[in-house]
Amino acid sequence: MKKNLAVIGYGGQGAWHCKQALSSDVVNLVGIYDVREIRREAAKKDGIFVYDSNEALLKDEKVEIVVIAIPNDDHAEWVIKALEAGKNVICEKPVEMSVAALDKMLDVANKSGKLFSVHQNRRWDVDFLAMKKIAKSGEIGKIIN
Repeated sequence: MKKNLAVIGYGGQGAWHCKQALSSDVVNLVGIYDVREIRREAAKKDGIFVYDSNEALLKDEKVEIVVIAIPNDDHAEWVIKALEAGKNVICEKPVEMSVAALDKMLDVANKSGKLFSVHQNRRWDVDFLAMKKIAKSGEIGKIIN
């Protein structure tokens, strides 16, 4: 059964997530919200339902998963609000600008019992997979960090 997903932010990454959701066999795109009217109008033109506000999106009981695709310095606020609203959350990277903010998001996720993930699409790219294979092989020696 498909899960219902909504996206906060309809810029480059938000629109990309919507495109992926529209062709997905695991999620239904329920709608979006963006603070910029031009982006809300673009979503409507693309046939996507547009909420009146982020709060309206979070209040919608049919939304199970929220993608946060807004400027980095606003991630923590909306990740926390979405988790507290009982939504599972996928946040664009970088997740936040400080470890303290990330710690707070993780704390709220743990308390809410909801899933919280950072979108890491590049890990499946051919170059990243090749480097992973080389690193595991030991061919270049021991990797330290």
